[in-house]
Amino acid sequence: MRAAILGAGSAGLLHGLSLKAHGVTIDAVYDPDQHKARALAELLHASIAPRSDDTGDAEVIAICSPPSFHAEQAAMFAREGRVVLLEKPIALDEHELDRISGLSHCYSALQWRFGRGLRAIRAAIAAGELGEAPSVNVDLTWQRDDAYFQSRPNWGCGMLLSVGIHAVDAALYALGDEVASASGTRAPTERETSACAWFVTSRGSRISLRLTSSAPRDRTRLSFCGNGVCAEIEGSEADPTAGYVQWDCATNDQARRLRLLECETTGLLVGPLLVPFVGAALRGSPDAPTIADAAPAHRAIYRVYEASTQNA
Repeated sequence: MRAAILGAGSAGLLHGLSLKAHGVTIDAVYDPDQHKARALAELLHASIAPRSDDTGDAEVIAICSPPSFHAEQAAMFAREGRVVLLEKPIALDEHELDRISGLSHCYSALQWRFGRGLRAIRAAIAAGELGEAPSVNVDLTWQRDDAYFQSRPNWGCGMLLSVGIHAVDAALYALGDEVASASGTRAPTERETSACAWFVTSRGSRISLRLTSSAPRDRTRLSFCGNGVCAEIEGSEADPTAGYVQWDCATNDQARRLRLLECETTGLLVGPLLVPFVGAALRGSPDAPTIADAAPAHRAIYRVYEASTQNA
């Protein structure tokens, strides 16, 4: 297979390396910044595309451009026989999301779903080990300097939607549920250094989320509690769900069952989660998150933006 990458930033680099890990040849790289395009193209042994629509007959398109271009480029490049890897957020609002909702063979890069830790918690919840409506706490304490915000003047969204989407999607994926109501507060979008959000799901689970960019280092923690069990996974921003679960149980029998369940769960343990995501998308596996799979978490965050604007 042959691929083209749109956007030569860190996401473009990771997609390129992940595609090459699956034997895909990178034909072209596009970025309006010629220095960035040249650097990534040289690394991946690709040519530089003069325009974003000059991707030749690439069978795979990785859309790693700024979020304000994602929906437009997805609609432009999706077609039968081609795989589109779409970085998050897949759309900035409901209108854009509706525009791309019918696209086929288009997969959202929500790679936290592929970590064994998160999948073990999902299996435990499905088995009823955490009760009918576990509570969830998500803590995203990350470090972002001035250069981070200055390099993203035209993104069209803040940290909550651009990277916090991973955590909201992970929580809903583990619960196997959707958001019924949402509220929250946040710093201004142009420099969204912090946010707090609260979600209630259809089956009554409560999810609380805290995000800050003022921490000394990146730390991501997701905690699920119910029925005498607390399950926690922690890591950096990149691959926090690919570690071991910390089970805190009321009884020894619960602890034994859950540790065994974790050992029997398939998923990546300690590794770059984008690699299995790309592999699943290339195979057309049901594991690869589609536009429809990614939509609930996006809509939940749109509700938070709407609520925070009304309460400003």
